[in-house]
Amino acid sequence: MLVQLALAVGALNILGKNRTASEPEGKTGIVNFVNSMLAKGTAKRTPEGISQDLASIGAQLKLTDDPNIPYDDIYTSRLYSFIRFETLDEFADQGIELLSDLVKNSKFPQDEVEKTRTEILSILKRESESTSKTCSNLFYAELFKDHPYGKTMLGDENTI
Repeated sequence: MLVQLALAVGALNILGKNRTASEPEGKTGIVNFVNSMLAKGTAKRTPEGISQDLASIGAQLKLTDDPNIPYDDIYTSRLYSFIRFETLDEFADQGIELLSDLVKNSKFPQDEVEKTRTEILSILKRESESTSKTCSNLFYAELFKDHPYGKTMLGDENTI
């Protein structure tokens, strides 16, 4: 007996234009920081509640690239920020409500801000030891000189 299972998956991508160009002077990396904080709580959801709500509808939420996975930077761009959300079609309404809550009602609890800051600083430290990341950042800084596209996407120790 052959059993065939077909699941329809819906995905929603939110792109923010002019990623580094929209960051105010002295706030380099703020877009990445805000994206990192989106799943850390809303007016009506805790971080644990968000995780449970995502799991209950089989959803995946991608807010930033995972620095521990090589070549996970397919969305990384100085031009755009991104949010990627996927869930089964049957949970689309719940998924859109959840994603909407994350984007519109995010809270930035101080303890989560400090955790996120520590995580990003750790990533920056690791990247500073990477020849390819260092070269890439130097290349963009030289290519774009005083243009915002020359800034790093994660910021630096002073701006995080």
